Amino acid sequence: MKKTSKPQNQIPGLDRSFQRFRLGLALFFVGFVILYGADQLLEPSLQQEIVAALALIIIAMGVGLALIAELIFVVYRIILFFSSK
Repeated sequence: MKKTSKPQNQIPGLDRSFQRFRLGLALFFVGFVILYGADQLLEPSLQQEIVAALALIIIAMGVGLALIAELIFVVYRIILFFSSK
């Protein structure tokens, strides 16, 4: 059996950052599905507005998490670019 090793220039938290990006993307889509479902399935009422507000909060959390993870990727690439020269 071959052992898989990580490249030497990989920072330890990059895998975790990619997991955060995927989680943020999943939260965004789940929130969007909830928002669409609230619009299509619920009658216009206070309940629809509350569900829509919760869906928007979930969407915002997903976008924020994905953006933070993407910023970590960008910073890592910039550090890698300047440290290789």
